[in-house]
Amino acid sequence: PDGGLLGPLHATHMGVGDVEGFDSALTGSVAAGRGGVVTNRPLTARTAFDRTRIEGDLPTGWEAELYRNGELLGFAKADQSQRYVFDDVQLLYGENRIKVVLYGPQGQIRERNQLLDVGQDNVPKGKTWYWVGANQPSRDLVTLEKPPDRQALPKAQATASLEHGLDSRTSVGVLARAMLIGDQHLTFVEGTLRRSVGAAMLEVSASRESNGGTAAHAQILGKFGPVYVNAEALIANDFHLRGGDKQTERDGRLSLDVPVKLGKTLMPAHAEMHV
Repeated sequence: PDGGLLGPLHATHMGVGDVEGFDSALTGSVAAGRGGVVTNRPLTARTAFDRTRIEGDLPTGWEAELYRNGELLGFAKADQSQRYVFDDVQLLYGENRIKVVLYGPQGQIRERNQLLDVGQDNVPKGKTWYWVGANQPSRDLVTLEKPPDRQALPKAQATASLEHGLDSRTSVGVLARAMLIGDQHLTFVEGTLRRSVGAAMLEVSASRESNGGTAAHAQILGKFGPVYVNAEALIANDFHLRGGDKQTERDGRLSLDVPVKLGKTLMPAHAEMHV
């Protein structure tokens, strides 16, 4: 259909049940929970380009391992919710082959594989994507017992987002978000500029919350020869970052990843610096 002033729109998708939230650099909480979503974003497009959240069912007694491009990133054991959760899984520019291996108490092994391609999620030129939804993070649609409290997540959240492609390499976005954090009802407005430059993606965002807190974030994710680079800077003043506690923070980070060949084996090497 024709979107009028907003440009051409994609087909609308609707979902009710256990749905993910809308992720963003400053205010986003992607944690799944009971709720509903209406969007025309492609189902394969992530809301955050540099990271993802991996979760699924994990029966009692089972364990999970997470791999990215063959590199072991983390372990998880079943909790009261009988699920595994890997938050803020860092992605590299280009293809990320994600594998979750589940190990059962009687020697069972199950695998889940997923391919995520960073750099392919920009809004196409002249297109407009929208996302409207609400959920209660980490609260299942049907529960037989009270779920464990997750202090780092809001109790409820609702978000409306618009993204528009200015050209084949540049997109802008704005979102309004309401969250119940502890006993506080807070609202946020966040703006984002995203641009691809060669074999790299740059994102700059800024946000303000109803209590007066402010935050800004800049990040570049790229591949230069065999080296994957991730550089980011964050400034927050009395701001509830990603639905957590209010904080004031100045942070800079540079990380480098490169595959090192040892004989016939390819081993990942990682270096990181904080300022």
